[in-house]
Amino acid sequence: MKWTEEYVEELADDLVSWMEEDESHLWYKDWALKKHIHVQRLSEWAVKFPKFGEALDQAKAIQESRMTTGALTQKLNPTMCIFLLKCNHGYIDRQTVDQTVTRKPDRSELDAVLDRINDRRDSSDS
Repeated sequence: MKWTEEYVEELADDLVSWMEEDESHLWYKDWALKKHIHVQRLSEWAVKFPKFGEALDQAKAIQESRMTTGALTQKLNPTMCIFLLKCNHGYIDRQTVDQTVTRKPDRSELDAVLDRINDRRDSSDS
């Protein structure tokens, strides 16, 4: 089937409407399945037809918002939402390490480190 720009733009409107009409419409891929559209086609249309690309971005934003809100309010399984947000929306776990130095090393400590480095270098050259 040849997809015309006009028809794909109609589908773009339908996608956003479908996502907005019911809180249970969490997965835009469900819309595609309902319409008998292969999910890969959505990405192709997003590149080829700017209006569909905007609609898909909107659908993804709605999906992300619903998952986040659903997890925070316990309406959805938080663990599953975290997993899905990481897989589908670029969320990551971040760990920061505080590396503050509480004291400056004295000159003799620095000299000892330099001596060890030089000793290793000299022994590897042999």
